[in-house]
Amino acid sequence: MIKTLSLLATLCLFAACSKDDHDLPPSSPFRVTTFQWEQGWGYFIAINGKNYIRQPYIPAISGKHAFRSQNDALKTGQYVCGLIRQRKLPALRVSDLQKLGIVADSARTGPQ
Repeated sequence: MIKTLSLLATLCLFAACSKDDHDLPPSSPFRVTTFQWEQGWGYFIAINGKNYIRQPYIPAISGKHAFRSQNDALKTGQYVCGLIRQRKLPALRVSDLQKLGIVADSARTGPQ
């Protein structure tokens, strides 16, 4: 719990997000990058080169479903950065994913 709160506080200190490593100057501590694996795509959120969030699956929907494309993973990671910039918890809802075009309106949800 303390580690999670510490991470959230650290993330909230940063005011900028990037869609990939090439958008920010090398001195910027905050990065969103994508990765491909056997089931699809995911994203990392890193601070000072250390990965703090690894998200291989689409959050907020039931089951373990990888992102279909690199762009889907990237859009979701950027959205999470926007939440952090607004000093909100980096938690997504199905409605957020629907707005991003990641899941259809009929997506099954897990516990809310």
